[in-house]
Amino acid sequence: MVKSKKEGYFSKLANLFFHPNDFLKSIDKEKDYQPIMFFYVKTFIIVGIIGLLTSMLVLSDLFSLTSGLFNLVTGIIFSFALPFVYGGVIHLGVLIFGGKQAYFNTYKAVTYGSVIGLLYNLLISPLGGFLSLQTLSTQNFVLLLSSPAFIFLIALFLVQLVHSLYFFTIGLSKFQKISKARAFLSAIIVPAVLIILVGLLIAFATALV
Repeated sequence: MVKSKKEGYFSKLANLFFHPNDFLKSIDKEKDYQPIMFFYVKTFIIVGIIGLLTSMLVLSDLFSLTSGLFNLVTGIIFSFALPFVYGGVIHLGVLIFGGKQAYFNTYKAVTYGSVIGLLYNLLISPLGGFLSLQTLSTQNFVLLLSSPAFIFLIALFLVQLVHSLYFFTIGLSKFQKISKARAFLSAIIVPAVLIILVGLLIAFATALV
């Protein structure tokens, strides 16, 4: 029985990552927050543990282990709330661009889409840790920026962004019953405004110092 549950989870994960349209059809009748939330949290824990073990192999010091454990525990606590907050931010965009369905429909698309981002962290986190270690050892930031590993990291970030946005777009379009163009704008408009505002606040605070 336990074995079938594990296979079901990983099969669902693979379907989400590689076959998003089929995945959306399979979750069409989901109406409860709890299984969606725990699917996200479970993935966060698995990715976090793998990331911690990988960081230990790359950095291998007590401080990295302690900070890694602290970050993992803190991240798990916040992972229960983060999809609700992020879903709320995206839902503001949905309302702006004519979405008429309930918040749950946005939450479902955004939470599952965020799982895709978590999976990319399996590569991004250890690679980022390795590059940080290289920077500390070489003290040559310019050389780091031109390294194949850094270029690959940037490419991976871009692929992650496109993949997640694609899922957000088709998911919001399906569950909010709006066009893909409106769904795409719904997914980016409010986060973009918030990022710009935070950037301006940081720049203003830096200028005052």
